[in-house]
Amino acid sequence: MFERLMARRYITEQKRHSVLTVFSIAAALSLMTLLFTCLSTGLKIARDVSFDMQPSHLEIVGLTDEQIGIVTEFVGDLGNITLVEEKGEKTAHIMFTEYIGENISVYAEKLSEKMGPVREININSQLVFSDMIDLNSRADFAILFSLFFVVVLFFALMLRLVIDTAFEISSKELERQFGVLQSVGATPSQIVKIITLEGLMLSAAGIPLGLVLGTGFGYCIYRAVLSSGIAKLYLTSEKINELIHFHVDPLYLAMAAVTGLIWVLLSAYGTGMRVVKMSPIQAISNRSNTVKKVKRHSLFGMIFGWKGKMAARNNYRQPKRFVITVLSLTLSITLFSAMNVITDIFEESLTELSMVEYFQSDIDLKYEGYSEDSTPYREVMSQLKNSGYFSSVTTDIWRVGWKKAADNIDYYVDLMYYAPDEYAKLFDGKPPVSYDELTESGGYCLLVPEKEYKFAGRVGEISVGDVLALDIVKNLIIFPDEYNGYTTEEKQGLMPVLDDDRNTVYYVKHGESTCDFKVTASGTAEKPYADFYKSYSMHEDEGMPVQYVLMVGTLDTYYSTFADNSDLLRSIGFNCNVAEDCYISAVDFIGSIPELEIDFDNFEIRRQINTVITAVRIFFVSDIVLFSLIALVNMVNILSTSVLNRRSELASMQCIGMTDGQLYGMTLIECLQYALSAAVLSAIACTLLIYGTEQLMGYMQVTEYSHLVPDYFAPVPKIIIASVTAFAVAVCSSFIPLMYMQKKPLVEMIRKVD
Repeated sequence: MFERLMARRYITEQKRHSVLTVFSIAAALSLMTLLFTCLSTGLKIARDVSFDMQPSHLEIVGLTDEQIGIVTEFVGDLGNITLVEEKGEKTAHIMFTEYIGENISVYAEKLSEKMGPVREININSQLVFSDMIDLNSRADFAILFSLFFVVVLFFALMLRLVIDTAFEISSKELERQFGVLQSVGATPSQIVKIITLEGLMLSAAGIPLGLVLGTGFGYCIYRAVLSSGIAKLYLTSEKINELIHFHVDPLYLAMAAVTGLIWVLLSAYGTGMRVVKMSPIQAISNRSNTVKKVKRHSLFGMIFGWKGKMAARNNYRQPKRFVITVLSLTLSITLFSAMNVITDIFEESLTELSMVEYFQSDIDLKYEGYSEDSTPYREVMSQLKNSGYFSSVTTDIWRVGWKKAADNIDYYVDLMYYAPDEYAKLFDGKPPVSYDELTESGGYCLLVPEKEYKFAGRVGEISVGDVLALDIVKNLIIFPDEYNGYTTEEKQGLMPVLDDDRNTVYYVKHGESTCDFKVTASGTAEKPYADFYKSYSMHEDEGMPVQYVLMVGTLDTYYSTFADNSDLLRSIGFNCNVAEDCYISAVDFIGSIPELEIDFDNFEIRRQINTVITAVRIFFVSDIVLFSLIALVNMVNILSTSVLNRRSELASMQCIGMTDGQLYGMTLIECLQYALSAAVLSAIACTLLIYGTEQLMGYMQVTEYSHLVPDYFAPVPKIIIASVTAFAVAVCSSFIPLMYMQKKPLVEMIRKVD
């Protein structure tokens, strides 16, 4: 009763510190709640999306009535079975309601042995993981949650410092009262109990507030990530409204609350034990029983003179306050730097992906004009160029086929075909033979590189006038009507090509034909060889040939050469760059031309990549801002309260001659000491993290991903930015109470009269 009364009285009388402590507890809980809320929302969305794609843990396609009975008996009470019949084919969707006790793939194998062959068995791995219905899914979830909780505890370490600081400041103000209580008979256990009860009472306000704030922050981040349009990349608007929702798990909220409460109790107990270790006289007089030797020399003293010495001594005299402030600031700067570096690496990786060879143009089109009624490729190109929806249209028709040549000499030849304007650009406007002359000759121009490439070693063995007999690999297209007229032997080796509904569109027959290719001229062109070198040099150790011959022909030559081989015309394509703000119109226009099919929509891929980058950056930036605000608020609380607690000392120094400028200068150096110490420790921490990551990747033998590890200087700019910001905040949080103190008489400040 006595302890509860004293705890309540201290809370009401020390309103400023009580509010500070409640806010610190709420800040700590809000961050943990945010992390748990993000996890629960992500898991719930993943579960709903996977269920929408396949509404069962196990799907069995192509069942007979007898097999359905076997499946029903085998599953028993472990789950529910839903039968669907479509196009005369029966499919069983199995939703397990009980734990099956083993890996679902093993369960499916046993079921398959019982029921015999079926057309298809599909396991919804994501739904199995979300519902944890087998041993592997439970183990995987335990690993995921353990790793996540380790991350939460890592962040909670910084938050523990925030709570410790709040109780440290509060108990510092009440040390005299605790000393008086001990002098009139209060036991150490009663003092600890008073502080612990004070922590519980403050938690009663701080924990619910933190849960509400954390949930609110989580919802704001959820809406911000959705605003990037990332959900639209994978789902329709109807599906987004149906499947994408913010989710709060009461169990996760309880875990965050319990974790926060444990942190509060540990902080309160630790603070109480520190207070009771002081004698009543020491607590009342606010003096130590022992005289500590103060360092006479320091780095800051050597640089800034006596003001640097005083600043260093002020920090060394209160080592716990200094260490807590620096550690809190170090963790904040390290998190800020690490998250920014991770975000930059993620963005650079996706940007590099969008810059690979296949993504050089906005839209890659495939021309399929292999019937008599098809629009010729020349007219299609004119339609694309004259539509106004494209800034450029080029032809992509190289590598139509290559193999060994005659005369027992292995020539790995790539044949490239260009339109007139592209042909001229290839030779910088000065081709060795004109486009029309090359077309009339029906031959090819041998390309000679300006540089020496490994795979160009045999160019010198070919001269103008040579005729190369090359084996051209062909994929003959056979449509169902023609296929039905084939004999059983003729059908051998034909591979069906199915559409999304598993209907046969056509059949493909692989074959070869030998064609003669005449070398009409030769010329120097660097770009094709540079492209080939980039493409093939990486495969040199994989047994691929590294010596090539490149020959250029005209589109007209290609068309006349392969006119009788309609299947080869499928290799003609167009590379198009979309004009500004014309993407939707360009796609609609392409759809209006029957002979065209989009092969690669690189514009859409890049848009998706940029959207993912934006979503990830929004998430990380939101977390970074929240972490930074908590750390900065903690530093403001520590430094502002430190100045107020030292008001008697500072006033005494002014009484013996310290000017306002010297006072502010000394405080400025103290703030600089905090910022520099945290910056150095953050640089060391980031260096160790990068080194540890390199060693771990080497141990796991995943060095092919070593480009994802940042260099040791990558975090430096972020550390500098964060440290400068922290220094500015420290200066403001120290100067404001100093300015407030200057307005009061020195006598009043020395007496510590509030």
